Amino acid sequence: MPHNPAASVRGPSHTTKKGKTPVLDATAARQLLDRIDVSTRSGCAIAR
Repeated sequence: MPHNPAASVRGPSHTTKKGKTPVLDATAARQLLDRIDVSTRSGCAIAR
């Protein structure tokens, strides 16, 4: 076979981008966790 018919086909380019989600510091993470209302069932991770 003198010519490869798939030679001109290009595959998808692989790009890696940094995520846009910022990393929380310890203070911000604590504030976020303290805002969860655990007095209701929907606020608790463990249903009793």
